[in-house]
Amino acid sequence: LATAIFSHTHVESTAFSSLFLYEPDLVPHIAELLQLDAGIDVQGQTAAIAALDAIGRYRNKVQDVLTAVNAGVNHGILMALTRKTVGEIANSESNIPQPFVEGLLSFVTFIATHSSGGNMVVSAGLVPLLVQIIEIRIPSRLYAISKTMQLLDNVLYGYTNAFQLFCNARGVETLVERIEVCDIHWNWKKT
Repeated sequence: LATAIFSHTHVESTAFSSLFLYEPDLVPHIAELLQLDAGIDVQGQTAAIAALDAIGRYRNKVQDVLTAVNAGVNHGILMALTRKTVGEIANSESNIPQPFVEGLLSFVTFIATHSSGGNMVVSAGLVPLLVQIIEIRIPSRLYAISKTMQLLDNVLYGYTNAFQLFCNARGVETLVERIEVCDIHWNWKKT
């Protein structure tokens, strides 16, 4: 977390002269904490995501972050962690913390706003994972739905191949079903 705070509170030139000069492999080492077989607890992974997100805000470090998390690879660190998290969110028995899920979705949203990062995560299979999140009907997971819809909106309008992937993953049908469920729930609460 100290790395994340440092990166958010110091300009790029200061970070390069006082942090990255002495720790040139910091980004790959932080990314290693996100590997599924590393045995790192969720709090540690949440901090690692926050640090990578903060470091990625530096213009000269964003490519290092994309490379370190293998953003363009379906079986890379980022997509593997995202797939595992989607499975956890869909499991009503799971006690996955909300800050971890929100941090991961925010990090993926940040990557998707970067032109090369967005193409990487879309090609790696992000869109079907987002459709899977939209399908989740567990009331305690609604926070993930709102973040996912924002991310999906950005991806669909930002990348030409994303809409076709969305349609191929039954995205339109899933979205319509989600709207119907919300409408039924909303009408039930009003009565």
